[in-house]
Amino acid sequence: MKDANSARDKWALILGASSGFGAAASLALARSGYHICGIHLDRRATLSGAQNVVAGIQDAGRRALFFNVNAADPCRRAEVIQSLSSEIAIVPIRRVLPSCSIPWHLAP
Repeated sequence: MKDANSARDKWALILGASSGFGAAASLALARSGYHICGIHLDRRATLSGAQNVVAGIQDAGRRALFFNVNAADPCRRAEVIQSLSSEIAIVPIRRVLPSCSIPWHLAP
């Protein structure tokens, strides 16, 4: 079993990860050793911002799981949580940064 305390298993969940404070926090946490699960809502015109953040996270040697969904939709939140549970299994998410005022629960 993986050691959930090892640096390679630290995850942060960032809402609003594609721009502004969320993007800056995503990149800073990645440079500090966190893998990033980013939630963002972008149209085609602003999607490159999310792609740039993902590239920065990967350049820091971390994993980036980004979801372009409306975090206010409970069904979409449940889908993200389901995807996360299959990707990171039992590894806990150690940081949650809600840069938008959406109720977010890690259990569906």
